Amino acid sequence: MSRLTTQQQYLINEISESYALLQKRYTEWAGNFSTYDDVIQSIEKKKIKVDGIQRQFKFNMHSAHWNGITLPIIKKVAQSNFKVLKQQFNELFNITHKEEYRIIWYCLFFIHPVRHELYYFHEHYTSNYTSRLAKLLRSHRMGLKAAQKYLVGKNIIVSEDSFIKACGTTAFKHILLHPTTERWQFKELDLRNMIKSLNISNGNLSKEEMTTANILARQGSLQFDQWISYAPCAINEGPVFTTKEGSSIIQAFDSITDILSSNKIAQFELRQCLENHFYIQELTTI
Repeated sequence: MSRLTTQQQYLINEISESYALLQKRYTEWAGNFSTYDDVIQSIEKKKIKVDGIQRQFKFNMHSAHWNGITLPIIKKVAQSNFKVLKQQFNELFNITHKEEYRIIWYCLFFIHPVRHELYYFHEHYTSNYTSRLAKLLRSHRMGLKAAQKYLVGKNIIVSEDSFIKACGTTAFKHILLHPTTERWQFKELDLRNMIKSLNISNGNLSKEEMTTANILARQGSLQFDQWISYAPCAINEGPVFTTKEGSSIIQAFDSITDILSSNKIAQFELRQCLENHFYIQELTTI
């Protein structure tokens, strides 16, 4: 993480604080309601589509049940806060060279939604950390298996192919969701031939699979809207993280990556690590 400049680190920490403000604005809005019908009436008055939002068995506004309306609501009730967050995001990339984008994106994904997923580790990694990573990289509809199947019988320039670029964006996102991948080492090799000859195995990812996924991810790209709209439950469920004085997003990311790199990962250790770096306000119980 030492590659980041002082200004980059400052903006990343500012983005974290602005993100926390969005969570607080959602919480303030959600506190106005005690029934499903009241929420639906309010949403309809704001002319937000509510298709597919069913009644909950137990009413709870801090739930993935409300993912479909979370960002539209934030854009209504926290318009100025949302604008500031986007400006900070743009400023961060304006002062960042392209070769530094990858580490910047790891920090942004740590803010949203990785901290949330790690705090509720048992909920999001129901098999385990390495198994989820392997499944997403291999078997997603735009994963390694899909890219390999697509290239059968084709002699294309992968950097110009829209499907391979889409596979690259998918791989990029899934890699960013798993902090340990930041430490993967790889050399630039011919991507098309690597995908075609790749032996996709079971169990933990092989070194060949890691390298291929890493190089494939370099074909991908993300924008602000793709980042902030991913996993809105991280916003509406929380928790709200406020960085402690003397700490930073960078330091917290490194500490968490150390724990995730171990053979055994326990939720209480992850929470303890997060509590070392952040004041944490829970919004719900998962």
